[in-house]
Amino acid sequence: MFKDRHEAGEILAEKLKNLNIKNGVVLAIPRGGVEVGKVLADKLNLSLDVVCPKKITPHDNPEFAIGAVMPDGTFVLDERMVSYLGLSESYLENEIKSKMQEAKRREKVFRGDKEYNLENKTVIITDDGIATGYTMKAALKWLEKQKPKDIVVAVPVLPQEALKNFKNYKLVYIDAPWYFEAVGQFYENFPQLSDEEVLKILRNN
Repeated sequence: MFKDRHEAGEILAEKLKNLNIKNGVVLAIPRGGVEVGKVLADKLNLSLDVVCPKKITPHDNPEFAIGAVMPDGTFVLDERMVSYLGLSESYLENEIKSKMQEAKRREKVFRGDKEYNLENKTVIITDDGIATGYTMKAALKWLEKQKPKDIVVAVPVLPQEALKNFKNYKLVYIDAPWYFEAVGQFYENFPQLSDEEVLKILRNN
C-alpha cells in the first residue's frame, strides 16, 4: 500500500536509478501518471512530457474499457471482448473517432502544438498503475513509431496476470498482486487530479 502517488514515484525512482539513464525522457499518462512521472523526472534528472491515450468503451458502460486510442489514431482493441459484446463495426469506427478527438483535445491542453522528439532517446513511460493495460499498450504502440533507443515501462503496481503483456519491454514495478480490482486500492490517498493540477505540474518541470 502506497501513501500516495508521490511516495510510489519515489520508490519507483530508486528502482530505476541503477539503469543509469542519461539521454532520456519520462513520458507520463495523465492524469495520475503525471504525479508519478514528475517524481521520476526530478529524481532521475530527466525531462517530463505526457502522452495522451483515451479508453475505448462500449456504449452502455463507459467505465469498461475494451481498448484505447492515441491522438494520431493508433489504437489497440480487445477483439475477443468486441466479439463477446457483439459490438458493430460502425459503432467501433464512431467510438474510435470520437475518443481520438478527445485524445487530441487533451494532448493540446497539456502540451500545445509541440512536436515530440523521442528518436534515439531512452523513454520511461509511466502511470500510477496498470489495470486493463489498454492505455499503456496503445501508448507503447504509438511510441515504437517514434524510434526511441530504448523503452522502459515503469509503474508502481499492475496485476500479476498483466506481466506477460509487457514481456517485450524493460518493465520496472513495485508490486504485482494476484488480487487486483482497481489501481486505487493500492493507495491510501488517491485523489483525482484536474487538468489544472496536471498543467501546474508540467509548468513546474
